[in-house]
Amino acid sequence: MTDTKLNCLIVDDEEVAREVMASYISKVPYLELKASCENAIDAHEIMTQEEIDLVFLDIEMPGLSGIDFLKTVAHKPHVIICSANKDYAVEGFDLDVEDFILKPVTFERFLKAVGKIRSEEKPIELNEDYFYVNQNKRMVRIDMSNIIYIESLRDYVRIVTTQKKVITHQHLSDFESKLPSDRFMRIHRSIIVAIDKIQSFTSSLIDVGEKELPVGRNYKEDVQNKLNRLI
Repeated sequence: MTDTKLNCLIVDDEEVAREVMASYISKVPYLELKASCENAIDAHEIMTQEEIDLVFLDIEMPGLSGIDFLKTVAHKPHVIICSANKDYAVEGFDLDVEDFILKPVTFERFLKAVGKIRSEEKPIELNEDYFYVNQNKRMVRIDMSNIIYIESLRDYVRIVTTQKKVITHQHLSDFESKLPSDRFMRIHRSIIVAIDKIQSFTSSLIDVGEKELPVGRNYKEDVQNKLNRLI
C-alpha cells in the first residue's frame, strides 16, 4: 500500500458540516485536507489549482448543486456525497460516486467510506517491462517499451502509448519516482517522455512523431544535458 496521502476537498454550504468533516479528516493519517469551501463554484476553481484526490460533496447548495457540479468535472476524483436527503443517492451513483453518506455523518461511517477508497488506491508496481494502472475500475496493462509520453491532468495522468491512450487516477510524481531514469525523463512539470521515442528536439520542443512537447523552463538545462549525451 502506498504511503501517499489522499488530498481532500470539502464542499458544503453548512459551516458546522464542514467543521465536522475537517475534524474527521484530521484523525485519519492517510488523508490531508487541502481546501474547504461553501459552494460548488469555489470548488471548481480550487480543483483547477490543486491536485484533489477525494471530494466530500454536499448536494443542496446555492448557485450550483453538487449534482450539477459533478456533471461539469471532466476527470472526477473520488467523490463521497454527504447529504441529508437520501433521494440523491441513486442520481449520485449514476454519476459514479464512490459512496453516499446520509447526514449527520458519524465517524464510523466516514471511516468505512474512506477505507474503501484507500483499498482501491494501488501504488504503481513495476515489473521488468510492464505495469498495471486502474482505468474506470479496470486494471490495464502498460508495456513500458510502448510508452511515448505521460501527461499530467492534475488529479489524473494520460499515458500515451503506441497502441492506446489510458487515463488513470495518479500523480505524475508517482511515475517519475518509479520509471527507470535511463529510459524516461521529465521535460516539463506536467510531462514525462520516453527517451527512445524522441524523433527530434530543440531547446524548447521535443518531437515524438505525432506531437511536439514543450520543454519547461525549469527543466531545459537538465533535458539538454541528457539529450546531448545521446548525440
